[in-house]
Amino acid sequence: IITGSQAWEYDFSPSEAENLMNLKEIYDDAERDYRNQSITAAARAKALDAYEDALEEAQEERITAAAKAKALEAYEDAFEEAQKERTEIEQEEFDRLAPLLKSKTEELRVAKSSRWILAETDTATVVIDDPEAPDMPVLFVASSSDYVTEPGMAKFYLETTDELAEELIVFFELAGEVESGEDYIVPSGDVTMPKGSKKTSISIEIRDDDFVEIDETLTIRLLEAKNSEYQLSSQIEATILVQSPDLPELSITGGGTIQEGETSVVTVKADQAVTVDTSINYSVSGTAQQGVDYEVLKGSALMKAGEVSVEIPIRSLRDDVFFMPGDMIVADWPARVGRINFEKEDLVSSGTEILSLTEPNFKVVLFARPSDRAKLEIGQKVTIEIDAGDQKSDGIISQLDDVVTRNGASELYEGEVEASKDLVAVEGAVVAIDVVVAEAVDAIVVPIAAVLTENSSEKIRVVTRDETLERRIVETGMLDGAWVEVISGVSPEEFVIIEIDRS
Repeated sequence: IITGSQAWEYDFSPSEAENLMNLKEIYDDAERDYRNQSITAAARAKALDAYEDALEEAQEERITAAAKAKALEAYEDAFEEAQKERTEIEQEEFDRLAPLLKSKTEELRVAKSSRWILAETDTATVVIDDPEAPDMPVLFVASSSDYVTEPGMAKFYLETTDELAEELIVFFELAGEVESGEDYIVPSGDVTMPKGSKKTSISIEIRDDDFVEIDETLTIRLLEAKNSEYQLSSQIEATILVQSPDLPELSITGGGTIQEGETSVVTVKADQAVTVDTSINYSVSGTAQQGVDYEVLKGSALMKAGEVSVEIPIRSLRDDVFFMPGDMIVADWPARVGRINFEKEDLVSSGTEILSLTEPNFKVVLFARPSDRAKLEIGQKVTIEIDAGDQKSDGIISQLDDVVTRNGASELYEGEVEASKDLVAVEGAVVAIDVVVAEAVDAIVVPIAAVLTENSSEKIRVVTRDETLERRIVETGMLDGAWVEVISGVSPEEFVIIEIDRS
């Protein structure tokens, strides 16, 4: 049907070959009939054209297929080369990660022999991955006990969820109230867990510093792995309380000879300050009797935390003093001495009041001018200040008179104030009462001198961000001494100008 060169150059499909053979038979029949003059030359030419057209079309399709095949072959070669390079990169990454994986490992090594020599690559590693095991161990830390005594060993336990396939180095740090190097010996900061283990311990040596101190905390904290060799659980800290057995050494000084009615002081001293409020018990003995020769002692003294001494007063009593019935003042309980009108050794005339008794209940009486009475009402908050003892307390107005009280030329309204704190009552002491008639919380205030009045408007000179002066109209509110509230016009932390020095 086709020549040998065509068969070699082109590889026709069976259907194409069958079509060409049929057209060739039609052409041969037409050639034979033309010789026998059975058909015309036009019919012969038509059969020849059909055969040649089919042959040309088949050849063109074969050429296109060959080009496609060549392109496909080039693509496959390039893909294979890329896969080879990718495989090499993945192999390098795998070789880096393989030792980190928690897996069972088999190592094959080519042994030396007289029949060969070893190349640079003489080992191969097969990693058997366990899907049930985590890729990295998960770490937990806990303390072996709640406290440790100086000197001693603070122990912490480090655990993993599964046995380790390889040796693992874990990093940690120490924190807490203890001081590094003074209260404990500083460790290296890492611990090695051997292969096949699930648990190890970390021991911190606690020093004996001979200091009286409160119990301090020692905390261990796990750190992230430098090469992502392990994971941290939620339990990455553990704490132990370090207890100091050292106690302060007490000594007592004082005493001596005193006269009846005098006071001597005995001092209890500690070689170091106590860490907590400490009750010191003591006993007394001797020929002197408590309650007869000296005031009764409690038998204990309190040394406050941080102090190194406490004083115990010994007050002797005079046994040559006698009281007659007229030497005493008797009153119904409860009562207390109020105002005393004379000093020691003053001459007192007959019938003159020496002192007065008062009730112990504390009561503050206020006096308000008519102009202030309109601003007051029962239940208002007040601040009470007493000069005697620098006492201060919050309170409220509990009573107000609606009828003015005249005292000579003055007219005042009286009222009472209840204090929220217990104050020491001093008869006749002067009390200052500040009444809150208006209140603004979190208010913006500026000095009164910073507010200028221009054409019935209030303005403030403000320093802007570009360091220029700007006059702003503001709305002011309450006055409090030298300060005035600014309702609008300025913001917190802005700078305002009080006065400009034009010299």
